[in-house]
Amino acid sequence: METEIEALIKMQSDAWNAGNLEKFMSGYLQSSDVCFTAGGELVWGYDAINGRYKAKYGNNSAGMGKLSFSGLKITPLGEKNALCIGHWNVEKEDKSSAGGVFSLVLVKSAEGWRILHDHTSVGKNVS
Repeated sequence: METEIEALIKMQSDAWNAGNLEKFMSGYLQSSDVCFTAGGELVWGYDAINGRYKAKYGNNSAGMGKLSFSGLKITPLGEKNALCIGHWNVEKEDKSSAGGVFSLVLVKSAEGWRILHDHTSVGKNVS
């Protein structure tokens, strides 16, 4: 479980860093039940989350910057569910950056592990 979830998180950072938002989004469950929350905002559904990312970061590496994850802690919640907590950091070409912590609830689907719920907060940048 941990190895598979770590691979999913790595795939997402690699896709993000290549400016490939579509591949990054493949880490989320394609469902109206998937949820993203950040900054007091609650977004339901795969398409709405995808739209939020596009509006905020664009769909190219210049707008998206370089994403890194660190300090991952994965906790099984049964055989088909898990919790992943860690730090995120995005550095843009202009050297501005943002970062914080996240918690993900993941489900094992027919396609593999996918994010069902993403709670991301902005705070201290961690490289």
